[in-house]
Amino acid sequence: MISNVKGVFMSNDRRFVQKGNWKKLISSTVAVASVVTVSACEAGGSEPAALAQVVLCDGRVSPSGHCGVEMSGPAAGQGAISVRAEFAKHPPQILWTKVAPAEGRYDGRKVRMTVKVADRDLARVGEVLAFYGERGEVFALRDVDTGAEQDAGDGVYTGIVSLSEEALVKEKLRFERLEKSSAKRGETKGEVFVKTFEGRDFVAEEPVEKEEIVDALEVGKSVEVEARGLSATNSARTLLINDLSVVEDPDRTFDLCGEVGNPDGAWTFKTLMTAMANTPVTGISPEVFVRHWLEQFLFDTALDNGEIAEGRPGMSQIIENWEILSGVPSGGPLNLFVSPFRLLAIVNRLDLSENQGYGGNAGEGRFVFGVVDPADPCGVRRFTVILEYGLPLKGCDSVQSYACDWQALDTLPFPSAAYNDALQALTDVFAAPGANPAQSPNQSAINQVRTNDQAFGQDGWEMREFKLDPQNGSGLLFHVGLARQPRHETPEGGPHPLTTNMSGQLDDFMTSEAAAITTETHLVPGFWAGSAFQAASVTYDSTMFFESADPGVDREVRHKLSLNTCSSCHARETDTGFTHVGIRAPGGESPLSGFLTGITVSDPGDPTVSRDFNDLDRRNQKLDLLCNESCSLQFATESTDIVH
Repeated sequence: MISNVKGVFMSNDRRFVQKGNWKKLISSTVAVASVVTVSACEAGGSEPAALAQVVLCDGRVSPSGHCGVEMSGPAAGQGAISVRAEFAKHPPQILWTKVAPAEGRYDGRKVRMTVKVADRDLARVGEVLAFYGERGEVFALRDVDTGAEQDAGDGVYTGIVSLSEEALVKEKLRFERLEKSSAKRGETKGEVFVKTFEGRDFVAEEPVEKEEIVDALEVGKSVEVEARGLSATNSARTLLINDLSVVEDPDRTFDLCGEVGNPDGAWTFKTLMTAMANTPVTGISPEVFVRHWLEQFLFDTALDNGEIAEGRPGMSQIIENWEILSGVPSGGPLNLFVSPFRLLAIVNRLDLSENQGYGGNAGEGRFVFGVVDPADPCGVRRFTVILEYGLPLKGCDSVQSYACDWQALDTLPFPSAAYNDALQALTDVFAAPGANPAQSPNQSAINQVRTNDQAFGQDGWEMREFKLDPQNGSGLLFHVGLARQPRHETPEGGPHPLTTNMSGQLDDFMTSEAAAITTETHLVPGFWAGSAFQAASVTYDSTMFFESADPGVDREVRHKLSLNTCSSCHARETDTGFTHVGIRAPGGESPLSGFLTGITVSDPGDPTVSRDFNDLDRRNQKLDLLCNESCSLQFATESTDIVH
């Protein structure tokens, strides 16, 4: 940053001469957010020794070089504002947001935005809050003394931001459509309701009023705005699609029972694993890729922390029967044209996206399969596989367009070829070969593969997780620790592992990481307090949940930790019978858990507390927010950092 320069300040077609420190320049004739050029001449010289552009905010030179418009020019990098990438996963809490015309009247684009940051986040944010807005522009709000109602350090940030009339009108029209739809259903006065969630817990449902933002701005008023999502679509068409017209689409799916469908269809296990192996860039055939993955089950697998996932030798039955069906000797290449995997559902997980105002990721797209025995393909095995892909999209505009395409599915005839065509266009974004060129060497967008099984005669269901070789980049799937899953340990003299005190290890973790657990931003490390902590796999029991031995551990912290584990979210914490998307026979639809569709559960750690879940409604509101709220307001929304 240049200081103490002598030179000429130029703004628009005006010229001002200022001697001394340019930071002290104050001129009432300079417009808000004017960009001025500074030429600094060395003593006795005539050529500029430095050239920069600075920004005047309300007549004041911004010390940061930014007040809501992007800098440019030869020295724009000096003191430039950057968006904090770490805020994408854990954004600062915005208590309220107000907008007003930037210069007396609203021009259909620029507004003066003022926000209040929660006290808990002020130290993290500092003086400047920068974010991405419409068209990917970078905007910065500053916590400074304006000489009016805003004092430096009070957590009130202000600056000039693009908030287009087009985006505001889009939100208004969406609200009016929902009002009409509500009235047709006979609801009071055609009211529109919004549901409030704390993490994944449903808290309340309240009517909301239409925001008349444009009308207020056009008459010069300041108005409070709230980025919000509404339950605007049918989740069975836009979020979790398990209808038979999709999962038994004869052109896109295949079922080994009767060998019905198209083995080369876009949504078959064969096609998806072939794309994941991506032979042209890895040199790995899909047959080798799949066999290597399946054989991971046969042997004990140890994590770096020493935790062991014991082998599931019963997997040999699936492999051997598949070899017989393929007509090959033991160890021969498996014929993927007769893959024993039945499609159960296609799942939109845009709700897993990080905050778009800070450049966060776009969430995931998923395929859920049920595994069948090649020797009895019309039967049902207790074995599900979930292929979980990261959405290879970057930037709010791209994510917004993609979210709107998912919402638009609800406008198409159903069932119909047009619907399935549009759905495939959306799944190809993440499942096609080379969907993520940045992932080496496979260039696949796959994040992880999860399995849930009780197929091999052993007691209990078991959960596992696999990723593309995280250490050596071999291009093969390897078993890894379960994300956010502490290991289970039966207390001495206690029952089957309902509770896990691990000699105080878990209590120490919950106490030390209470703030992160409460906001669901915690990680479960391989080790804690000098001992193994993360689980390699989990043997399931429907009564499982995580409890503390110390009664002083906050009950909400216990709940949040337990809910974010694989074992408890699929068990007692949500009263789920292991799978959220159930197995099915040919011609039958996969059942969904109450956690997804709506259920009230007594808290396993405190039976006096009831908890409500309806995760598809929560996801519906997030989809609506991503599609319909201006990218210049996305930064002010909360992100739920969940992994399941």
